[in-house]
Amino acid sequence: MMIGMESIVQQANNFCPAPWNAMFYQVDKASVCCVSEDKLKMTPDEFRKSQYLKQLKQDLLDGKKPSNCNNCWKTEEKNHQSIRQHFLTNFPGYNFTDTEDYPLEYMELRCSNLCNFMCRMCNPTNSIEIAREAKKFPFIHKFHDKGEYELSEISEENYSQISRSTKDLKYLFLTGGEPFLMKQYYDLLDSMIDNGKCDDTVLQIYTNCSVYNPKFVDKIKRFKSVKLNMSIDAVGKVAEYQRKGTNWETVKSNAVKLAEIENIQPFIHSTVTAYTVLDMSALIDFYVEMQDKFPNIKFMMHTASHPLGMSYTCLDERTRKFAAAQISDAIKKIETRPKMGRIKEELRHMSQGLAYTPIKDFDKLCNLTKYFDAMRDESFEDVFGYKLF
Repeated sequence: MMIGMESIVQQANNFCPAPWNAMFYQVDKASVCCVSEDKLKMTPDEFRKSQYLKQLKQDLLDGKKPSNCNNCWKTEEKNHQSIRQHFLTNFPGYNFTDTEDYPLEYMELRCSNLCNFMCRMCNPTNSIEIAREAKKFPFIHKFHDKGEYELSEISEENYSQISRSTKDLKYLFLTGGEPFLMKQYYDLLDSMIDNGKCDDTVLQIYTNCSVYNPKFVDKIKRFKSVKLNMSIDAVGKVAEYQRKGTNWETVKSNAVKLAEIENIQPFIHSTVTAYTVLDMSALIDFYVEMQDKFPNIKFMMHTASHPLGMSYTCLDERTRKFAAAQISDAIKKIETRPKMGRIKEELRHMSQGLAYTPIKDFDKLCNLTKYFDAMRDESFEDVFGYKLF
């Protein structure tokens, strides 16, 4: 049932509505959200009726902090916004008294690992190109979590259950892989259009901006509200280095064209790594340029932690000085821009992390860089102008 905001505030220190009204589904595995540590091989219907989900609800009702929600607890300890807090913001005033079934209102899908990029912080489960690379260079398995090492796509049965589950949705979140490449998403959007869901469902899509398909764009134009998260971590050579397959001029051009669409709320979502922090000032120049063109655009950053060694806190003392200078320049460029307040906070947090976090795993960063540079015929020194090690 639903009650007032004061009750949800009382539970906000550990309560989360996601087990009641949300589902994350990737090919053949389900969880309550994308950061849950439990990904269960079940059909969507099986998961929604599972004993696992009932127990998770009961644990939250009992005031416990379930271990499979550890990623949120750890995120909040670092004073970053967690997925749990995201749900509390999007579904205020929700409270539940038992483990009863509740309509599915939020669904995030990764129907396939079909992707045209090989991002250094990604893995074979989310990119077929990385899976192919891992087959060619088996030694890099040690850098990736265990998972699929081939093209994986949702089955017809799972897709049918997903399609039927959209009738009560308020939020549909499509990611990948690269959504603009996935036939299942074209079909799913057609189904929602045919069923009159365009006006009461917020559509949210993650894209690497490498593809601008007019057919896909025409479908998303039918929805009243579309949040488009453009995954852009850096500009120029650094963008092409972090996300192998990137043509920066194409990505930039597509980002502008997508942001121009009337019903789209554009976001730029940047994954900060030990590489991109070393060119942060140039990324902020791009933020400023986009905000000047599109005053309603929003910006988000999060820090990569996988593979081990990818975090900016893995930089050694010398490269931390380079990163700190970049962050300082970046902050100055947006000091008078109130709509970038959240980004300023993130940058200041990074600066503090560089100053006070003990140096750890620099050797792992060096190994990652050495192996990926060799496999991809790339060079850290050519991109940044100095040696990493």
